Amino acid sequence: MLFPSETVDILKLDFLFDAGTASQTAPLCAASTASLMPRATVSLDALRLSEYLDHRGILVDTVTDIHTTVLTAYLLPKYAADFFPILHEILTAPAFPEDEFRAHCRRMKQTLTTNLQRTSYVARNLFCQALYGIDRPEGRFAVPDDVDRLERGMLCRHFEEHYSLERSIMSMSGRYNTELLERYRNTFGSPDSGVSVAPVDRDGRMYCPEPTRVELRHTLSAPGPQASIRIGRLLPFSAQDEDFAPFAVLCTVLGGYFGSRLMRNIREDKGYTYGIYCRTRLHRSSLYFEIVSDVAADCVEQALGEVYREMDALCRELLSDEELQLVRSYMEGEYMRSIDGVFERADRWQQLASLGIDEAAFSQRLLSAIRHTSAGQLLQLAQRYLIRDAMTEVVVF
Repeated sequence: MLFPSETVDILKLDFLFDAGTASQTAPLCAASTASLMPRATVSLDALRLSEYLDHRGILVDTVTDIHTTVLTAYLLPKYAADFFPILHEILTAPAFPEDEFRAHCRRMKQTLTTNLQRTSYVARNLFCQALYGIDRPEGRFAVPDDVDRLERGMLCRHFEEHYSLERSIMSMSGRYNTELLERYRNTFGSPDSGVSVAPVDRDGRMYCPEPTRVELRHTLSAPGPQASIRIGRLLPFSAQDEDFAPFAVLCTVLGGYFGSRLMRNIREDKGYTYGIYCRTRLHRSSLYFEIVSDVAADCVEQALGEVYREMDALCRELLSDEELQLVRSYMEGEYMRSIDGVFERADRWQQLASLGIDEAAFSQRLLSAIRHTSAGQLLQLAQRYLIRDAMTEVVVF
């Protein structure tokens, strides 16, 4: 997809591959493959490639999630014609040199070891494991010992099986002319061909077992003054269902902005935390809702009680017209900010395309829900989905 701009003097190139952790044969394989792709190619060793990029101020980065990996390059348009063949080689013929692989493994092991002493990191992992179980990719997480079992050959096989420009989602955003666009197409293919990776599981259903009450407590080897809280559940609807956009409004009311119910109560009034928020996380075949906060360790039970009190209030009482209008104004403003720049529009389109969602239709449904969802509809949604006995609760000290 093309996102031209006459005001942004930077070029952003995105390539999205169906190469996330769900497709890997060993823990850390997908992320490691992506991380090492821009380090060296068959014709440019690590030093020469690094010097080439640094000299021109070109940034190449990768992000791997459950289903996809995105490789992004930022550069000045004047370097694009010369850089395109090198980027093509990064995407089609990375070298995965042994010394770079070993250095990457050392860094990764240290990062994992450090993260496992962070309450927020462990809480997120335990929460997703409780929701999905370890048999699904959403519930599987690496540990430091997994690094020792990783082999360079695994990365080479993962690349060969899951990286193909013909099956990728490509976008170019920023400043470019007709000549540069033609060079892009000759090098990579057409960015406006409408190619999309598979959006959902083959049966098209959302993963959502019957929700039950789960409570988990975990203490790190060296607990600190704060504890991390996760509360939430899987939701039975997809982004195309009629409940999705109105639930986003309800989520905002509860904990989606600075003036939300949770922020006013638990941060401003009680002072248990510096911040608390809730959000929905959408995957290809699942959707979950979560409340996230780091609170003082000696105030955990009080904070939990206030969270459920606010959820119960939304199940019993209609929102006032003033609060609903405030939320509508906030959400419309956030939507406008999300498409305010050319790079923001490209990121939004790419994120939805990776899930098989039409961006225009999705935005229309969201804006309609923001403008027209009533207090009565929000009450019904809360009574249906904000049920304490359906919540998974994780606290890590």
